[in-house]
Amino acid sequence: SHFKVRLARWRATKLNLKAVALSKPLNPWGFKSGHRREELVMGQGAMDLNESFQQLEDKLSKAGEVFRRAIAEKQDLEKTLERLKEDTGGSQKRLEALQNEVKSLRREREEVRVRIEKLLTQIEGLTGQDKV
Repeated sequence: SHFKVRLARWRATKLNLKAVALSKPLNPWGFKSGHRREELVMGQGAMDLNESFQQLEDKLSKAGEVFRRAIAEKQDLEKTLERLKEDTGGSQKRLEALQNEVKSLRREREEVRVRIEKLLTQIEGLTGQDKV
């Protein structure tokens, strides 16, 4: 009995309805009971219910719009990812070419350094002979 009263109050608050205590019990099966219960008054509650459905409909349409935007954004990101993956292949080739170029330039620098050292030793040899 106490549970049924609490259930009726909970339903009333969820549906924004007013709970009114009546001398006659509310019986969903159609026969009369000797227990005192609460009944829901549906006058204002029906309008509140329509407003609740309208709010729910608005929320659902907004959620659908957000979902559509999220799907479009996901597709754009997937396309961008594919372009970047393709670019990565080109960038990888470019990186390898630059690394090879750096290696060859270092090799040339070492060769030039060796030549300059040889020239300096030859110059020292020539200038050393003049002093004698």
